[in-house]
Amino acid sequence: MVANKSKRHCGLYLPINHLFKLAKKKKSYTAIVKIWLNPDGTVSRFDLAKGSNDPDIDKLLEKLLGKFKKAGEAPPPGMEQPIKFKISSRL
Repeated sequence: MVANKSKRHCGLYLPINHLFKLAKKKKSYTAIVKIWLNPDGTVSRFDLAKGSNDPDIDKLLEKLLGKFKKAGEAPPPGMEQPIKFKISSRL
């Protein structure tokens, strides 16, 4: 995933093998995730702001986000936080 804000971005990539675990659920869902980054690009915290309405999927999302330790690059100075993602599956 890559976050964009006013043509400024910070490379955020989640391991694809963990996303496959979510895809195996074979269920459509949407969740909202918020991530805060330190100036060096490390994750200071994350929050599952709106769950998927499926406790199993939410647990997998939280496990996946817990493995995400650092962005591909540091956030630009002044970048608004948290970075908000909408994760959707349409199986």
